[in-house]
Parts: sequence; C-alpha cells; structure tokens
Amino acid sequence: MSRYLDCAATPLARGVTLVEAGAGTGKTYAIAMLFLRALCEEGISVERILVVTFTSAATEELRGRIRKRLVEARDLLSGKVDEPVDGTMEDWLGTIGEKDLYLKRLQQALYDIDRAEIFTIHSFCLRMLQEQALECGLPFDVELQGDIDTTRMEVVEDFWRRHVYAMNGASCGAITACYSDPATLYKSIAGAGTVYDRVEPDLGSVDEAAECYAQRLAELRSWYGKNGETVRTCFVSAREGGQFKNPLKGETFFEQVWREIESFLGGAAVVPPESLRYLTVTGLLETTMKKVVSKEEDRELFFAEMQLPDEAATAFIAAWRNLLIAFRHNLLQDLDAELQERLQKRGLMSFDDLIGKLREALEKDRGLLTGRLAGRYGAAFIDEFQDTDSSQWTIFSKIFGDGDHFLYLIGDPKQAIYRFRGADIHSYFTAGSVATGKLTLQR
Repeated sequence: MSRYLDCAATPLARGVTLVEAGAGTGKTYAIAMLFLRALCEEGISVERILVVTFTSAATEELRGRIRKRLVEARDLLSGKVDEPVDGTMEDWLGTIGEKDLYLKRLQQALYDIDRAEIFTIHSFCLRMLQEQALECGLPFDVELQGDIDTTRMEVVEDFWRRHVYAMNGASCGAITACYSDPATLYKSIAGAGTVYDRVEPDLGSVDEAAECYAQRLAELRSWYGKNGETVRTCFVSAREGGQFKNPLKGETFFEQVWREIESFLGGAAVVPPESLRYLTVTGLLETTMKKVVSKEEDRELFFAEMQLPDEAATAFIAAWRNLLIAFRHNLLQDLDAELQERLQKRGLMSFDDLIGKLREALEKDRGLLTGRLAGRYGAAFIDEFQDTDSSQWTIFSKIFGDGDHFLYLIGDPKQAIYRFRGADIHSYFTAGSVATGKLTLQR
C-alpha cells in the first residue's frame, strides 16, 4: 500500500523505498530534503550520501539545490534568519529536538560540500571501477572512449564480409533486397539486445535459414515454370474486368509487377521483389475490389479462378523473412562479444561498458568488492529511477539492497515505458516487488 511522502516528517527507513513522483511533483526538492534529513537525523556525513541522476546538467542542479538547502537549515538553526523559506522547512524545524547537534552536523557538511557524491550513473561506475580496479579485474591504464561507433561499424562490416560474400546468389539477393550495405543492416538492430530481447521461435543458424530459403525458392520457381503464363492471363483478365483497385488497377504498375515477378521467378534476377505478395491470397486481397470478395462464396470463386500458388508463395515469403531475422540475430549475438574484444585489445572502454563491467564484477564478487562499496555509503538516493535498466538496478541492489542502507528510488512510473530513453519497465517492476516501502510524492 503506497503512502504519501511528507518530506519533513515521514520517517526515514532503511531498506528499499520506491517513491513514485510524477511530473511537477518536485523530485529535486524532495531529494534535497531527504539529503538534509539523512545528514542531520541519521548523522550520515556528506561523502557517505550517494545521489545518482540521469544527466550531468541534473547533477549540477542537484548539487546547487542540496547546498542551498543545507545553508538555509544552518541559518535557521543558528538564528541568522527568523523565518523558514517554506512550509516544509517550517514543519521539519518543528520536529527537531537536538538543534545544537544538527547545527554541528550542518556546519561540517558545508565545509565538506565539495566531497558530496552526486553523480550520473556513468560517472559513479567510472569512479568505482577506478578506485577498485584490482577487485573488478580491470587494467589500471584503461582509457574511456565516449564514441565507439567507428569500432562498432568495423565489427558490422567484418560480419558483412564474412557472411554475405560467402553466400550463394539467391541468399545474397534476399539479404541485400532489404539491407543494401552494413550501415543499413546495423540500423535495423540498433537498440536491440537487452536481457529481455529474444527471438521466438528459434529460427536456427543463418546457414539453416538460407537452406530453407533456397528450398522454398526452388519450389516456387518450379511452380512458376509450369503455371506462370496461366496465372498471368488470369491477372490480366481480372484487371481488365475492373476487379482490382489501386495499385494493381493501373496498367503501368501492373506491368511493372509482372516484370519483377517474371524476372525473379524466371531466374534472371536474384533479388526478390515485394510484389511477390500478390501471388498470395492475403496480398492480392488487399488490392481486390470489395464488391468482388464481399461474400464468402464470391471470394472463394474469385481466388479459385486466379489459380494462385498461395501455399508455395506464402512459404517462400516466410522463409525470406526468417532468413532476414536469423541474419540480424546472428549479428546481434556476435556484435557485443566482438566489440568488447576489440575495445579490450585497444585498451578502451565505452560508457555502457562502465555499467556492464561494474555489474559483472559485482555479480562475480564473493563479498570483498560489495562490502567495500557498501561500506563507503550510508544512504543512496536514485533520481529518475524510471530510466534505470536491469544492469543499473543490479548494481544498486547488490550494493545497497542488504537492508542496512537507506536506498530511495525516485521516479515517474508513467515514464518507465520509454525504451528510447533507456527506461526498462521490467526493472521498475522488479524494484517494486522487493521494495520494503512505497511512497507517493504529491504536487
């Protein structure tokens, strides 16, 4: 059951607390108040409170807001100002019983404010990996490479050369019909490859998919060799009888379609045309006049007269689609491992590697690394938690999920569906399932 978060009075709780904070509810304000209270009420020093947010600009804003809040609290407790700057601060002052102790902690915190641990997720992982390089199994001289697109494209181009150049003409034509070059191929898989992505059903290897494609192509070409002229005559008769709508209705387009079909199924071309769909019931139905197929008996009669190779054409198109999927899936499987190998040989690491390497080190750790990282913090406030993926959640839960820390996850659940921002709805649900407390931030 979710309760409302009162930034001044809701007791701070150890364990995992999920704070649902929609747009305009004052997440930055709330984090500054929680930081203030962790410092004063729990006695956690500045350098032992971790704050993680999404962008570098947001870290600077949070740093400024937190410092300002600490100054306001110090000035109120020391008597420099008489009136609280807002109602929340006034309410919090009403809960204070040890003003001298709180003032002492605030003064020390402001002396040490430059040591405040306020990071983006990447800068946090970089710091931890640098300081614990030995425990993480990393070389000390690794160089951070922000732009790895060139190296990534090298891998894609090598994959293209290994597979496409070695294919027979038919399979090569099937691939290049949709992906004319390595850049186009890579664009088709960009963003895929998370732990939740998989291909269903399993299509097997590229070689198996190519063999199936060749078999279905041979079957369709065999049918066409025996029946091609007959079915073309049926199409011409149907068009002249006004049974087709656009685009097949137009003579120019109609003739182009048949030139493509005849060229490919006759063996003159190796690149399969999209117009092959008109040899299936589903494809032809899309461009047939509604009055011709509105009744079931009329529809059955029409398609019987057209003498389509529906089964063979449908099987061929499915084999073509499966070959494309298997080819892209194979690239996706090879890309990450080969990219990591090349970067490692060159002594480079990408921004995403920072997260992956720390997650991997924590998952393999037998307690030493986790203990060291957990021991340096008493509280952690994770801003924009809806933009956290499974790797980031693994890091936070491994370090702070022991129940001894104050771990607050602050985010907008309505934005946890935006994959283009890196958001991972599954991670949000996972965190919610283990949270020991759930709060809602009001406007």
